[in-house]
Amino acid sequence: MLYLVKHVHTPERCPAVNDEVAGTFGKMMQEEHREAVGVTVVGCWADVPGHTVYFIIDAESPFKVQKFLVPALGVGTAETTPVIDIQEAMQLV
Repeated sequence: MLYLVKHVHTPERCPAVNDEVAGTFGKMMQEEHREAVGVTVVGCWADVPGHTVYFIIDAESPFKVQKFLVPALGVGTAETTPVIDIQEAMQLV
């Protein structure tokens, strides 16, 4: 299942200017971490001025997504939403 994760942080906790935070995001994105947790990062995008990072995560459950996000605890807030392809959604109605 796919999950859209919206991660928001403050300017002070921005990975672009805070080395400690950059390290936590770096750890989270390491292949070893992703494999150990059992998720695939389909994509990752940043709204730099908005201090927001968007991920599309492929995982068997939301619990695996939460485990993926553990290194970023304390950096900001994350909202996780399950999503499906629009063509699949159209077939549901």
